[in-house]
Amino acid sequence: SIEHECRRMHVQITMEQLSAIVREDLNQPNCETLDDFFAAVGYGGISLHEQSHGESMLALVQNRFHGNGLYLMDEPETGLSPQRQLVLLQELRRLQNSRSQIILATHSPILLGAPDAEILSFDGHSIQLVEYEQTDSYRVTKMFINDRRAYFCKVDGDA
Repeated sequence: SIEHECRRMHVQITMEQLSAIVREDLNQPNCETLDDFFAAVGYGGISLHEQSHGESMLALVQNRFHGNGLYLMDEPETGLSPQRQLVLLQELRRLQNSRSQIILATHSPILLGAPDAEILSFDGHSIQLVEYEQTDSYRVTKMFINDRRAYFCKVDGDA
């Protein structure tokens, strides 16, 4: 980054000078602030502050996560629709295929369904390796989708 390079060379510049560099030398004329610059070149053109929580997480993965890395995430699906969770799943596969290791905590049956995923269950007294179909997230989602009316009968006490 510019800031890192300046520190390495022991150069001190003002924020105004840095903004000029961003606008002129890096060909980003619409960038008035560093936030504008990072939004333009680092997060898909939209500031993270202007996106929902879920969409900013997806933008982070799409624009800042690269191959050959280790990524630890806690419920990255939060705030994402099922369709956008599928996009996140594609991005995680892209990272996996480019030699990245991904460790995440999730309750999403979509993300849990990633091929070749090793699923560890922390339910109960020990940590266990489980199959996708054994997860509570999968079983509850399947039960609800297969017979949602029966679920509401049980909830309403009509069963």
